Amino acid sequence: MKYLLIVFLLFYGCVKKPVKSLPVYVSVKCPNLRFSDSGFLRYNGHVALQVYSAGSALMELKISNRVCVNGRCMSKESFNEKFLSPYYPKTLLEDILRRRPIFGGENLKRTEDGFIQRIKSPHLDIIYKVNSKEVYFKDRKNAILIKIKELDV
Repeated sequence: MKYLLIVFLLFYGCVKKPVKSLPVYVSVKCPNLRFSDSGFLRYNGHVALQVYSAGSALMELKISNRVCVNGRCMSKESFNEKFLSPYYPKTLLEDILRRRPIFGGENLKRTEDGFIQRIKSPHLDIIYKVNSKEVYFKDRKNAILIKIKELDV
């Protein structure tokens, strides 16, 4: 019995935790980045978004302490400056992909199955909606749209 317990503990230590993977349809329209297709959103300590077109990998985005797009990594601040807006907090894209409130929960209004945020300033005009099946982020002043819809499998 003692040996069985030791063998169990050895194998249990080698088992990886399951990765949460969601099939999604993603649309991103920014001045320097545009794509719209299906893919997978994975959560495993970091966030990974893989987008496919006609069965081929179109784009892979990974966010941990840095943001990597197709293997090219940069700081979160640099990513925002290059692809989004320098007025965004560095965690904005990760918060959107994880369905979390943005800008520290500013103007957060809870809904039946999620929340809505409207944020306006001289540099921003954002509407951000999250519900059980969809994430919608639009910034009119910076011409940015991010839509993520969970697909039924």
